[in-house]
Amino acid sequence: MRRLAIRLAVLYVLVSAAYIIISDAIVAGVGDALSPEDIVTVEVVKGLLFVLVSGVVFAIVGLQYARSAEKSESNFALVFAEHPDPMMIYDVETWRLLETNAAAHEKYGYSGEEFRALTVPELHPPQDREPTATFLKDHRPLRAESSSIVRHRGKDGRIFWVSIRSRDVKLNGRKVRICSITDLSDLTSARRDIEAMTAEEQRILVMLKVVAESIEDGFYTLDRSLTITHANKTFIDFLGMSGKDAIGRNWLELFPEARDSEPHLRIVAALEERRTTSVDTYDPRIDTWYRVLVYPFEGGVAVFYRDVSLEKKNELALRHEKENLSTLINNSDEVIYSIDTQHRLLVGNTAYLENMERLIGRRPVPGEDARSFLFGEAFTSRWADWFQQAVNGQRVDQEFDLDVPVVGKRILNAAFNPIIVDGQTVGVAIRVSDVTTARTHERRLREQAAQLSEVVERYEKLNQATNDAVWDWSMRDDSVFWNHGINTLFGYDVGRTPLSWWSDRVHPDDREEVLDHLTQWSVTGRSMWRHEYRFLCADGSYRWVLDRGSAIYDEQGTPIRMIGAMQDITASRLYLERIEEINVRLREIAQIASHELRGPLATVLSLLNLFNKESIEDPENTRIIGMIETSATDVDAVIHRIVQRTAELERDL
Repeated sequence: MRRLAIRLAVLYVLVSAAYIIISDAIVAGVGDALSPEDIVTVEVVKGLLFVLVSGVVFAIVGLQYARSAEKSESNFALVFAEHPDPMMIYDVETWRLLETNAAAHEKYGYSGEEFRALTVPELHPPQDREPTATFLKDHRPLRAESSSIVRHRGKDGRIFWVSIRSRDVKLNGRKVRICSITDLSDLTSARRDIEAMTAEEQRILVMLKVVAESIEDGFYTLDRSLTITHANKTFIDFLGMSGKDAIGRNWLELFPEARDSEPHLRIVAALEERRTTSVDTYDPRIDTWYRVLVYPFEGGVAVFYRDVSLEKKNELALRHEKENLSTLINNSDEVIYSIDTQHRLLVGNTAYLENMERLIGRRPVPGEDARSFLFGEAFTSRWADWFQQAVNGQRVDQEFDLDVPVVGKRILNAAFNPIIVDGQTVGVAIRVSDVTTARTHERRLREQAAQLSEVVERYEKLNQATNDAVWDWSMRDDSVFWNHGINTLFGYDVGRTPLSWWSDRVHPDDREEVLDHLTQWSVTGRSMWRHEYRFLCADGSYRWVLDRGSAIYDEQGTPIRMIGAMQDITASRLYLERIEEINVRLREIAQIASHELRGPLATVLSLLNLFNKESIEDPENTRIIGMIETSATDVDAVIHRIVQRTAELERDL
């Protein structure tokens, strides 16, 4: 249409110019002989003739174009209908198929009507439809011819690979896409069994190269001299050079370090023996494993390779896991062995072999009947029942007492696990554990738990009966649990506090001494701690307490807990202080009696010795009596003071 429009425009310009020049020249030649009315008539006729000539010219050109278009459409329809490859036309906007040729009907199995009921994504397998729809949305319209390799599905459900070449055109004013489809279904089998190809080798190899460009595996072909004859983009990118630089180069020239390597030897063997071969090889330069597949064909080999590093790492991890599991099983003290459904021994760990050697004097070998190693009719019967349950697909776990020869009475635990392959039980894995020590320990723990429960019960009753502030200090997290006594005695409504909560409430004058004493106690390891100090009450007053605690130690002798009680001794402490005060005053009275009274009495005694008992009338006696009277007065004064002090003491008490 664009070409027609240009052609018509050029033709119109040429015809118009020629007509105007010629008609104007004729009118100018005869203009002098014509009247003005005649000139007007001539101009009208000239215009009508121009319209007539233009119409005739355009009609001739249009008829020629219509005949050409009809011929082109007929040729296109003939080519479209008779083309040996499937061809399709579909609406770019709706993806609805509009026309298909006979080759498409034969290949896909749909009739023309059935095709027109489908959209392009519905030609693909279900799992490919969403990606196909996304591609169509992203490529509407096509800016140039496009090609792709995809999977299609026929009416019978058969899936095959195709190569599609597409171009957008306008048909009857409608945007459509014409697709030419090449069947590539044979290429998949060609890659799998290229070694079986005969006369079709070269043709299929060419097709294989087309597919190779669309896969992520590396691919290249070598002739018998190991010259690279073709390489896909993956291999070219790996080489880090352009395709034209790689094609024609010798393989050993590109990989000189690979001479006599396993891949090199396999390629040579494939060329000489014409057999398919493969090898896994490691490239230490880039720490990568590759799986190389070599397919011979007439005149050379096709080589595929892909990165299998992850697979190799998984294999290595699995092998290490198996080795670790085998080591773990063989180092286990538990007896582990497996037998088939006919009771034949398959394998046993080190513990099983050593125990059997101790019991029967030798190590069993695979294939022997495992029942021959059992002892005791009752145990053999139970073992057979457990084994049969496992063969039936059940997992059996039993604990029992057994009098084992040489060893004695033991408590054993046996687990019978079915070995299932492809849904069938092919054997039984058996694990036997000696749980005697564990069960004995559990019994002791239960006894200790019962004793502990009794102690806890007593503790709870004691806790309820006492008014003391009982505390439990966990040294691991430095927390202290308090009973109700902390509220009863000191007014604090707390249950669990950090140790610092307690130390902050010790009287400042006592705190350093108390904490030093507690630290020394923890170092010396004495079991009992005891100290008296003043403790702050919730109302701001201080009370004297007697704090006592006992430590609990771990296996290393380190104190981990301390349980104790704070007793309010304020009353007794004040009573003792009062007694001390009384003692001071009594000592003062005693001092008065011993010192101030002793002097006058000593004077009286001395004067009595001087008194003349033989002569009462002795004038000296009169003086002595006066002196005695003075001393008696002093004694009386002292006694009066003692009586006064005693009365004061009695009053204070």
